[in-house]
Amino acid sequence: MTHYIPLQTLVRLHHRYLSHKLVINIYTAHVFMCLATLTHAFLYFRKQIWAQSRRALHEQPDIHARLMSRYPQGKRFCIIFKSLSATDVWQFPNGGISSSS
Repeated sequence: MTHYIPLQTLVRLHHRYLSHKLVINIYTAHVFMCLATLTHAFLYFRKQIWAQSRRALHEQPDIHARLMSRYPQGKRFCIIFKSLSATDVWQFPNGGISSSS
């Protein structure tokens, strides 16, 4: 079920509900959780990561790499823009907060 809120009500109620300190704490916690996840993955899988990276240097290219070698490499800024456009922050207005519930 979609909830309809009149535009005048949204304009009247449009103000910030979270303090700056709380927002900074939330983003800081998010950054540290992501960093902890990456650190844990590296520490737990470091032997497999090292073995796979060494093995990849000595193997023949797979079928996908052989087929794609015929095409020119894409521009770096296009790759970066495409990566950023796939993230959630760029998908929604209001900094990633979806208005539909």
